[in-house]
This record gives sequence, structure tokens and C-alpha cells, in this order.
Amino acid sequence: MQELSALQAKYEENLLDATNAWKLQITDRARLNGLPDSAIALAKQTAEREKLDGWLFNLEYPSYGPVLTYADDRALRCELYTAYVTRASDEGPHAGQWTTARSWNRF
Repeated sequence: MQELSALQAKYEENLLDATNAWKLQITDRARLNGLPDSAIALAKQTAEREKLDGWLFNLEYPSYGPVLTYADDRALRCELYTAYVTRASDEGPHAGQWTTARSWNRF
């Protein structure tokens, strides 16, 4: 039980690290069609905070949620969805960087 608890804690740390590491900068305003103004404004503020041009999205819900729900750009929705569901795994944009999957195989 202690080992399982330690693995669970490590996975949660990895999940948070992977969530915080992923970012997507958009410079083409047309890719944001369909998004509510509030989501576009948040992405603009996020980009400005990082001193980047355009709009910056991440895997925190206020950023990715509206994209998955409202974006007209299917490729954009797919990119964020894939990044979100593969966080801290052996697949996706940061494949294997934050995974403890090999450790879980013992259970």
C-alpha cells in the first residue's frame, strides 16, 4: 500500500508538471473562429504574460475548455484534446517525459 501510495503521488506530480509544460502559441486569428471573446482575451493575456505575440493556450480548463467546446478549427480542437488526454503518459506531445507507467505494471 505504501508503494502504491508513493506511485499515486508521483503520478499526480507528473500530471501537474505535464499540464504546466504544454503550451500552444497561435498567431493566426482565423484559427480562433468560434471561440467566445472571453476565451480569446484570456489567451491574449496569457501570451502577453509570456511576452509572446498572438494568443497562448495551455491545458488548464479556462484555456482548453472553450477551445474544445467552441473552436471551428477541428485541427486545433484535436491538438488540445490529444495534449490533454495524453498528459504524463508514454504518448502525445511529451511522450514518456513524465510517465510512471512502467512502475504501475507491477500492480
